[in-house]
Amino acid sequence: MPSQRVPKSIAEKKEVLDWIDRYADGVPSRAFNHFAVKRGWKISAAQIHYWYKIREVIRQASSDQ
Repeated sequence: MPSQRVPKSIAEKKEVLDWIDRYADGVPSRAFNHFAVKRGWKISAAQIHYWYKIREVIRQASSDQ
């Protein structure tokens, strides 16, 4: 059975980026444990790393998307 991944909103992506800056000392891989394991999000460490790589684009995006 394929996984039912739900796309994350811009607001959720910004939440991840803020968490990385505040609690993970700028290390995106530390966010995987928090969001996937503790909060139950269906997300990969690679996806979190990608969001961190394009963080300026995400931060400039409107939260309405």
